[in-house]
Amino acid sequence: MKITQVRLGRISTPLRVPFKTALRTVNSVEDVIVELHTDTGAVGYGEAPPTGVITGDTAGAIIGAIQDHIAPAILGHDIDEFEDLTEDGRGNGVFHLTKAVSLTARDVRNLQLAKAAVAGGIRVLLEQRGVTADDIASVELAGGFGNYLSPESAVRIGMLPRACLSKIKPLGNAALAGASMLALDGENWRKLAEIPEKCRYLELSGRDDFSRAFTDSLTF
Repeated sequence: MKITQVRLGRISTPLRVPFKTALRTVNSVEDVIVELHTDTGAVGYGEAPPTGVITGDTAGAIIGAIQDHIAPAILGHDIDEFEDLTEDGRGNGVFHLTKAVSLTARDVRNLQLAKAAVAGGIRVLLEQRGVTADDIASVELAGGFGNYLSPESAVRIGMLPRACLSKIKPLGNAALAGASMLALDGENWRKLAEIPEKCRYLELSGRDDFSRAFTDSLTF
């Protein structure tokens, strides 16, 4: 029994009585409906409810993932192969980018959490200083994170403010460069001692404003 077609639809069902949670007011139930057709005429149905404020999943993101990754991976394959095509053996969902490269649901979730933490932290820091991203003169990204991160991609997914795109500067191995500067020029030790006096440490964990910023930044 081979899969011959994947059809998608969206429904929105208004609630007679809206309800509230700690994060949102729910006035309707949204759902993405998935319809699988096979060469035997059998049809299967499934659903994927988007809960962007909780998981970051939107209806558009779900539909895009199915159309661009999941559907191409399962079309023409037998139903019995389904688990091999969509799981990595440890229960993680898999999106096949190519036959050799795949992206798991865990990969997406880890990126989602990292993106939200960075974006949320930036938002809180800007608010604490009373400035906007337009006021920032430059953004230096150090280490492997800054060396291999695509500034355009980071801005596109909302990890970094769009206003900072032209101001981003990858620094590479800043720790090694800093150690070399100290070893080669003793005057840099005096400059190093002055840096803590100009800095203010801000603990983000446990802050209500960071929790709100983190949640708001979960969506792509």
